[in-house]
Amino acid sequence: MKRTKIKELLNCKEEQESVLVKGWVRTRRDSKGGFSFLEINDGSCLGNIQAIVDHSLNEFQELDKQITTGSCSLECIFSHFGRKNICLKEALL
Repeated sequence: MKRTKIKELLNCKEEQESVLVKGWVRTRRDSKGGFSFLEINDGSCLGNIQAIVDHSLNEFQELDKQITTGSCSLECIFSHFGRKNICLKEALL
C-alpha cells in the first residue's frame, strides 16, 4: 500500500476505504470507554488527523506502552476515513 500524506487526506473530498499514514503522535488522550484518541502528524502540513483507536485491537495491546507523544513514530493503516476522524486498523512502530 502506498503512503498517503496527511495534507492530501485533509484536502480529499471523498472517503477512503483504507490509507497508510506514517508520522508521529502529537497528543494522546485515553478514554475509560475502551478507546484512545491519537493526533497524528507527518510534517506535510500544520494540521493533524485524529485516530480513534479501539483498545481491543491486537496491535494496540502490544504497543500501548510504547505509544507516547513526540517520541513515537507510527506506520498506520486506517479504515473508515472521513473528514479528520479515522479508525485505526493496524499500527507498527
